[in-house]
Amino acid sequence: MAEHEYIIKRRVEFNETDMAGIVHYSNFFRYMEYAEHAFFRSLGQSIVNRELGVGWPRVHCTCDFKHPLMFEDEVEIHMLISAKTSKTMSYQFRFRKDGTEVARGNVTIVCVRRNEAGEMKSTRIPEEIADLFGRQFAEALPTLGTVGWQGPIPSAYGTHLVRVVSRTTPREPSLDEVRHRVVEDLVADRRRGQNEAAFAEVRARYELRLPGEPAVEQSTEQP
Repeated sequence: MAEHEYIIKRRVEFNETDMAGIVHYSNFFRYMEYAEHAFFRSLGQSIVNRELGVGWPRVHCTCDFKHPLMFEDEVEIHMLISAKTSKTMSYQFRFRKDGTEVARGNVTIVCVRRNEAGEMKSTRIPEEIADLFGRQFAEALPTLGTVGWQGPIPSAYGTHLVRVVSRTTPREPSLDEVRHRVVEDLVADRRRGQNEAAFAEVRARYELRLPGEPAVEQSTEQP
């Protein structure tokens, strides 16, 4: 598993503080989301991708606080992609002021799509997003050593240092592990086929005519 660090700065606004002049704890969760959205934009993507039809609800979020932030403090937000599966991504956040860590947090998001019933279901992360750092970067990852910082590794977005914290040998999943996905795909394929057949039947009942185009006269002759 490799970590990719993204850093962004933000200044504390007055409306983010409480009566004691300290940043209210809830704003750290907004800061994490702020950094995440900026990270996606830096890669030419958006957290809301209607073209791909996916969303990213949060399924886990924590934050530990060490030192307070005050109005007009400048906080440096360090964001790490600490883990990635076929359907989820996890982030680690470090908040620093003048080099001192003031808080740290963790967020896990899951990739979802809406099925035909309008329900959100987890789905595999699209390749366009999974390969954000480019094919060159992805192909270099398996060649890295076991632990520690390594690189630099080039990609379409620049040059990166990668810290390898663990390695897992890939394996082929058992049928029991993927059975639910196979069933979901089979049901979805059948529904699509039924819908297409129903639409074709409805279309066959009507005549399609553009504005200004004369109607086709129906023959009244008997055979």
